[in-house]
Amino acid sequence: MPTRFGRSKFSRALRGLLAASRLPWLIAALGATMLLPLVGVMLHFAEFEKDAAIKGAFDDAALMAERGAERQRDIIDAASNLLTVLSRLPQVREAASDVAACSAMLSATSSLYPWISSIFINDPNGEQVCVNDPTIKIGNIGDRAYFKRALEDKQLVVSDLLTGRASRAPRIFAAMPMLNDKVEVSGVIGIGIDVTAMTQVLSIDITNDDDTMAVLLDGQGRLLARAPAGGAMVGDDYSDRPLYQAVKERRSGTAELPALDGSERLFGWRRVGDSSAILAVGILKSDIVARVNQLLYRRMVEIGVAVLIVSAIGLLGGELLVFGPLRELTRTAKRLGAGDSSSRVRLPIAVGEMIQLGHAFNRMAADLGERQAKLIKADRAKSEFLANMSHELRTPLNSVIGFAEIIGSQAMGPVGDASYVEYAEHIRESGRHLLGLINDILDLSKVEAGRMELIEDTVDFGATIRSAVGMMQDQAEKAGVQLHCTVPKRPIAVRADSQRLRQVVLNLISNAIKFTDAGGRVTAEIAIDAESRPTLTIEDTGIGIAADDLPRVMEVFGQVQTQLNRTRSGTGIGLPLTKRLVEMHGGTLDLTSQPGVGTTVTVRFPASRLLDASTQLVA
Repeated sequence: MPTRFGRSKFSRALRGLLAASRLPWLIAALGATMLLPLVGVMLHFAEFEKDAAIKGAFDDAALMAERGAERQRDIIDAASNLLTVLSRLPQVREAASDVAACSAMLSATSSLYPWISSIFINDPNGEQVCVNDPTIKIGNIGDRAYFKRALEDKQLVVSDLLTGRASRAPRIFAAMPMLNDKVEVSGVIGIGIDVTAMTQVLSIDITNDDDTMAVLLDGQGRLLARAPAGGAMVGDDYSDRPLYQAVKERRSGTAELPALDGSERLFGWRRVGDSSAILAVGILKSDIVARVNQLLYRRMVEIGVAVLIVSAIGLLGGELLVFGPLRELTRTAKRLGAGDSSSRVRLPIAVGEMIQLGHAFNRMAADLGERQAKLIKADRAKSEFLANMSHELRTPLNSVIGFAEIIGSQAMGPVGDASYVEYAEHIRESGRHLLGLINDILDLSKVEAGRMELIEDTVDFGATIRSAVGMMQDQAEKAGVQLHCTVPKRPIAVRADSQRLRQVVLNLISNAIKFTDAGGRVTAEIAIDAESRPTLTIEDTGIGIAADDLPRVMEVFGQVQTQLNRTRSGTGIGLPLTKRLVEMHGGTLDLTSQPGVGTTVTVRFPASRLLDASTQLVA
């Protein structure tokens, strides 16, 4: 005879079965009722998403235009700096008395810059005095507008697109007057800039996403460069096109305009420095709209499928398969909205929680949306800051390093006192150290933002390590530290980014040398461990690190201040950056140390990166 518990359970199942006879139609009607409002809501929000996507495309185009204009301005700034330096040299100032010496010096200078087509000096009447290639006959340029402006304004002048009289090729000219001791114009020195170099620079900051196009126009609306290349030709006149008409009067801005090929694009533009050239970047609007529509269609399909599934569950399962899980789903949504990403639906539940479900998911969506907006805003601010700082720091720093190298090598002639050569070397070394620090900060920012990509190839693990160790021998000898490298005779082929792998080794060995006193030893050894993982071990006899301080040194800008390392310079970037580069390869970096004994760093790459030794290797 059934127990009371058994009868109660049977009664509940019987009531559920009776209710289920009406439930399928109720759920089907509920599904249809829910579907129509949801479609309306999706169509309503689709317009907001389309507007947001278009605004984001405008922002991206404006940012790419700004970066591209900065790179084009770098070329003009470099030409200006070079003209300033050259105009002060005796060979230039006395060019008329010794044309051969002047031409030789200009020829040597132009060979250092691939974007220079010619360097020339003309007298105030426009007659040719000296040119980097004596076989070039530029002739009189007194009728050139830029030449006249240089004489009148007594300052740097950049021309619009012109056809070189000697090369018959499209060129841009930068010219600067040379003043004598009486502040009178004694001549004009100029540089011809090859516009093909501008095309190459233009492609650096332009992505192929959404069929992005960039064009560089001069002040008259003629094409200087285009990326990607193809279609329009350098020198083509677009002064009557809507694009040029929209951008010619404003230094920067955004607008929806037909491109040079007729396609509708979302443009952002920027004037290049103080010149009349304009860089415009356009993103294909149809791609942006198509992506938003595709997202809308997918969401509508997902909603339709979800409604069909709910209806099917109602038809097949009734109470036990619909309403119970919905209540659990509500509780799960609450946990997800509170940040518990491990929450899962597990318990059977009953009817009556649809309103709570809507509130829970709304709260979750609001929380996620707010966090995502903050992250996007912070990431964009960080990217803009790094882009601006990289230009503001790198451009003058490269000039300092370049001029220090010219002085140190005495390329322009003896400097007199030998101490100046030593000072120039100090300037160059300090500049390179600062440039390396800037590059490390930018690399670390790219890794943390997920924007660094590995360029993988088949690499000779041993040869790469040996090469990196060899690059550090001079630093080790200056520090009085013995540096050794142990590599197996048989080549070890791995799949990796050779440049980043070398950067890992250089950072680790540089740290080891820095914190090892004179007379100490640093060793680098590679091997294949028992689990077939390529392994690099770097061991030193340096000052060591206390166990409590090990986590701190792996943090960004983390440093340990002790009596032993107080005099060692460092920023706390090298080890965290190195660890992230290793992790991008799927590897691990382990650090063990003992104060007064030394430190051992072990880098292990996954066995999947080990290749057959017969594979063609790249060092």
